[in-house]
Amino acid sequence: MRKLGGFWAIVVDVIALAASVFHIYTAAFGLLEPRLQRGFHLLFLLPLAFLLYPRTKKSPTDCVPLSDALLAFWAFLPSVLIVIDNERLTQRWEHVTPLLFQEWVLGIIAIILVIEAVRRAVTPVLAYVVIAALAFMALGPILPGVFHHHGITAKGIVEMMYLLADEGIYGMITGISAMFIFIFVVYG
Repeated sequence: MRKLGGFWAIVVDVIALAASVFHIYTAAFGLLEPRLQRGFHLLFLLPLAFLLYPRTKKSPTDCVPLSDALLAFWAFLPSVLIVIDNERLTQRWEHVTPLLFQEWVLGIIAIILVIEAVRRAVTPVLAYVVIAALAFMALGPILPGVFHHHGITAKGIVEMMYLLADEGIYGMITGISAMFIFIFVVYG
């Protein structure tokens, strides 16, 4: 983990403080609907993975390289769409309504950046497991025996991983983190 000072320490402190205030407020006065709660949760925390965890062991630990600052900015954008466009996303028919161009692009960005954040902050092994699961979803028609299935299109994978409120990035596990785990960490 980086030991930051100066401007980047202030940026990280402001993001962490905003996340803490948001989670304490919603814990005290009522949670938002699930997609919004999870969207705000990742809006604050996903960029922190790129600001606090270096890309490699050889990466600088006392400052944030421009590449990591750009990744933190890009990590912010997919959650912004989820929060701003929540009403339309709630009204859309899952697996029927076609993806909009911005949903397609931001969904791909979100999937890639979550995998990279997991690789940095948790363990590379878990990132490889996620990649293998995504590959299994896409490559089902060419897999042999019991692994064979009809497969899921790229747009279907993006929709499932990015837009659905009960699955994927903004699914139940993120909900548990957004509603319970973060509060226990703050109070701990």
